[in-house]
Amino acid sequence: MNTEITDKRGERGWILYDGSCKICKGIVRRWNSALERRGFACVPLQTDWVRDRLNLSEDELMLEMRVLESSGTVVGGAAAVLLLAGRFWWALPLVWLARLPGIFRLLDAAYRWGAARRYCANGTCTLSPRKRWYVLLLPLAVLLFCADVAPWVLMWAMAGALWFALRVLTLIEVGARRGRRKDA
Repeated sequence: MNTEITDKRGERGWILYDGSCKICKGIVRRWNSALERRGFACVPLQTDWVRDRLNLSEDELMLEMRVLESSGTVVGGAAAVLLLAGRFWWALPLVWLARLPGIFRLLDAAYRWGAARRYCANGTCTLSPRKRWYVLLLPLAVLLFCADVAPWVLMWAMAGALWFALRVLTLIEVGARRGRRKDA
């Protein structure tokens, strides 16, 4: 086994995170010392020994953070977050709550939703600036053409315009992703 893997700092395990994600790096920077005191070392997923150990494709590797326990067990996503939460007394209610029927599925869905959008939060979203203008055009038109209507009408027209513009953006992005998958 590689000497890096048997490092004393990871006596309980290693937290494997996306080293290219600003959000992930910020979380590690904030929690690293508390996690190290509990026996966990933080290591980027991009590290060679991690890639070799997990043996996943690039897309699968970057899908979620993982905890590699010293026993060799790998836990990912919301399950990994709950495993770590169990090490902090103040987070135990979350661990207990996750045991209720349906709650873990909800937490896992929330985790996957956030993980899939972490690059957009980093400012590197795949949506081009040209497509972002669609969001502004329809609400702007509502402001121009509904200036003399009752405030409640303007509010509903603006809400509908924003919903429709965002719906169009979603459909455009989904279509682009489907096209990229077919090309691959």
